[in-house]
Amino acid sequence: LLYQIFGCLSTLFILYYSSMLLSLLFPNNCAFCKKGVAYNVTETYICDECMENLTFCIRSHRCSLCGTPIDNPEYSLCSECFIRKKNGIRIYFNRITAPIVYDNFSKNAVICLKNEMFLGAVLTFCHMIESMVKSDFGGVDFDYIVSVPPRQERMRETNFDQAEIIAANLAKIMRIKYIPKCMKRLRKTEKQSELSFWERNANLDGAFGLRRRDARFKDKTILVIDDVCTTGTTMNECARVLKQEGGAAKVYGAAIAKTVKA
Repeated sequence: LLYQIFGCLSTLFILYYSSMLLSLLFPNNCAFCKKGVAYNVTETYICDECMENLTFCIRSHRCSLCGTPIDNPEYSLCSECFIRKKNGIRIYFNRITAPIVYDNFSKNAVICLKNEMFLGAVLTFCHMIESMVKSDFGGVDFDYIVSVPPRQERMRETNFDQAEIIAANLAKIMRIKYIPKCMKRLRKTEKQSELSFWERNANLDGAFGLRRRDARFKDKTILVIDDVCTTGTTMNECARVLKQEGGAAKVYGAAIAKTVKA
């Protein structure tokens, strides 16, 4: 018994000082404020102050379809999903989730990632998304992970696809096959963030397509990754393509952050 206790204490001692050494050799930074934080085995780096300021979606009552936090616990749908249902707009995605609310506090971190300024946040974002996927879609077995196709204008300007970076790393963490660049934009589209709900739907109507027709998506369950989900219109168009053109059985969506309508 004493030998076992000594062994446990020795292991804890080694782990503690190994963590300290890793922190010194490979300093980590908070994904949101970039302040140095101690090494941890979860690879999720958020300082205590940012933890207090972030709004986590899981703490709220949310839309049963797109995951948007909603104030009234008697409502099962947010205003956008309610409008879709009421006006007969088909919802192709099965569900969407995101770990945090996209607000004035969180958006700087997402913008930094978009501008390729802080790639050190990628693993933190991936582990946050993984946690929400397991919480909200715990019984779902995904066959593939894909990412939302970027706007062509943006790729010409930056040649950087943040959704692809997140999706590729998340796929490694979750041990799910990632299929890169399987979808494309068929025409020029405007920035969704600058449009109203109805303009968003018109802007992306028929805007995406598969790069090539094959049977790999047929009857499969797909997880689509984006950086920010606003009304769910982009996810819905991706889900339409994967189901109608690819024959997918189910399509779920996940993003770093979800906007909440004021």
